[in-house]
Amino acid sequence: MGGFKTYLETKEECEKDVDMNNKDTRVLEDGFINVAISAKNALVFGAVSVEAQRWRRETYSPTCEEIEVLGEGNVAWTPDELSAITAAEFENCAETLGLIESFDDDQLDALLDKAIETWGEAGDMTSTEIQQLGVVATRFTADEISQLNLTDNDAVYAIAQYSGWTSQQLEAAAARYVALNGGSTSALTGQDFISLSNFLCGFSVDDISTLSAEAYGEVSSVVGSLSCSTEQWAAFKGLAFQAFGDLDDWQPEIFSEIGFVVAGFTTTELSSLSNASIAAIAAEAIALIPEETFALGFSSAQLLIFDEDQVGAITDAQQSELSESQRSALSTTGFIDEDQMDIGAAGKQSSATAIMVFQQVLTVALYMQFA
Repeated sequence: MGGFKTYLETKEECEKDVDMNNKDTRVLEDGFINVAISAKNALVFGAVSVEAQRWRRETYSPTCEEIEVLGEGNVAWTPDELSAITAAEFENCAETLGLIESFDDDQLDALLDKAIETWGEAGDMTSTEIQQLGVVATRFTADEISQLNLTDNDAVYAIAQYSGWTSQQLEAAAARYVALNGGSTSALTGQDFISLSNFLCGFSVDDISTLSAEAYGEVSSVVGSLSCSTEQWAAFKGLAFQAFGDLDDWQPEIFSEIGFVVAGFTTTELSSLSNASIAAIAAEAIALIPEETFALGFSSAQLLIFDEDQVGAITDAQQSELSESQRSALSTTGFIDEDQMDIGAAGKQSSATAIMVFQQVLTVALYMQFA
């Protein structure tokens, strides 16, 4: 259904225009879940009496038809209701459920248990079944991941693309993939990098140093969008130097290409960047630079080059390490509140107002679906 299907896209657009903290985000998500529950009840129970609804909620088994209609609204099912899905219904709708990133851990655990009930243990699942699991696979233990059939690149990407993996899970997935696909990190191709997605962040620093610089260069923008550690970004930086040459020779577009790898730069490397290079650094990458490295690396003159998005990405921890001269430079950009040093305050709408409007619009859209 349209309203639920576009929820995450609308939420993402809302967050671009709103300086939201974790509490704001939680309020927005709770509002969506409440609306989703109402929509689910309207779909499932219709005009059934309150007493009948209360009894049916305890035992109700969602059908595949309902799951397909609700889309992102499936987040409204309780873990018990998800556990009550029959094996036949789950078989038909597993792929739809595996696309829903809004599920909490308890819901995902219920769905993984249902998958194991339907298809068998992790080591018995086929590539097709693993691919259908999608985000549900993030609840496998590291031991279970070590048993998965990770020979099909489509299946690997279908689960690796999601966030929320622990370091132990990532390490298990990376090791399993290499073991089943030639046994050597140096032999991995650019296509392997794409398929591995977040699983690339399961490689150790030593492993990353053995990866092919040529393969990295082919897909550096993909690698630069992942969620690796600072130490891993520093290792990928070594591949970037091999692929693109000395830092002094880099054109600005390379900085746009490598994305978060900038978070692995040293203070010396940051301080050497030209104005054009700084302007090409993604705002999201700015936020990942360790606070001490950020403060020691960027001079006051360089901070004057930051655009609004880059200034808005500076974290509280980074800000706390800045000198008075650096703070003054940021104030000069015009993108902060000089008194409060409220990074990114200029041009931002009130988060409370934006969230309220978003919820009202979403509520109207969803209820119209069941009017």
